[in-house]
Amino acid sequence: MAAPKTIILARPHPFIVDDMTAFLAGQGYDPLVCREDNTLERADTTIAHGAVVSTALNAMVSYSVRETIDILHQKKPDLPIVLATLLSVELAEKQFNATIAKEGEKLITCDRGSLTSPWLGTPNGYLLLTRDDLLNNSALVQPLIERHFR
Repeated sequence: MAAPKTIILARPHPFIVDDMTAFLAGQGYDPLVCREDNTLERADTTIAHGAVVSTALNAMVSYSVRETIDILHQKKPDLPIVLATLLSVELAEKQFNATIAKEGEKLITCDRGSLTSPWLGTPNGYLLLTRDDLLNNSALVQPLIERHFR
């Protein structure tokens, strides 16, 4: 049996970290939760298959969403990232476009059409998951996560 794939929870939010950790562990991943700045700074991205970054204003680390993404991509440029949000998809898309995205980056929403997105598994494609997706849409989230963290 293969070892579980490590996923870094790089900017966890207290309201979603338990749900995300349980979901990832249930899918056979090994979640590494960064509860403070130095844990993120020392995280071994060479063994990571992906990362989850919360878009909440407050998180367990002090870095912004963009700073966290940049830290992860400086360490491992091809690392695929999931953005976890407590916002609605519409508000999260506005937040992404206004404060997170750089040119050439794409937000992938949790819907059936995204299963064939060429952006899945790429460092410039960010899979957006809401807490509702995790709790009520796991049949769709599971294959999206699997394809993103290939």
